[in-house]
Amino acid sequence: HRLSADQALVHPWLQEMDLKFTKSLSKERMKKFLVRQKWQKTGTAILALRRMALLSNKPIIVANYSSNYTELNHNQKEAILSLLQKQIQSKPSFTVQLKNQEEVEGSTACLCCHIEGFPDPKVIWYQDDSPIQECSRVWIEYKDNGSCSLIISNILQSDSGLYTCKAMNCLGEATSSAKLTVHPL
Repeated sequence: HRLSADQALVHPWLQEMDLKFTKSLSKERMKKFLVRQKWQKTGTAILALRRMALLSNKPIIVANYSSNYTELNHNQKEAILSLLQKQIQSKPSFTVQLKNQEEVEGSTACLCCHIEGFPDPKVIWYQDDSPIQECSRVWIEYKDNGSCSLIISNILQSDSGLYTCKAMNCLGEATSSAKLTVHPL
């Protein structure tokens, strides 16, 4: 007595989507959590290196701490993480630049680049110097590994133009640009 897939898709319950009740979750808290998790793993790795350095009688940057990360108190862990953060801070840079693209009207365009920098850069996309807003046809993906993409589905002739990805943090900024050309069918 179950509904078929076609019947389920036209059921009123699936048709009554009230957009005013949809929410967009902030990615900032997730980014902060993932960065903190990476630092904790880095702290453990540094302490393992310290143990190896002690065995080989070579000094390492992080000194005067127990060789077991789990034995450290909260303040000691915070001090190590703070020291590590200061050592690897860098302004944003593009390790993979945007590339010019030519697409046919109605297809999907994906402009991809790779960004590095710490603290994690804030990314803004522009089309001909105007900031791009996400919508049902245009969305931005940013992954932990620094991969950043602008995806435009069902592209139109008006989507042709110069696209720029701008990455910024407290140490500086960097940009990468590419031209998207949309040809008619």
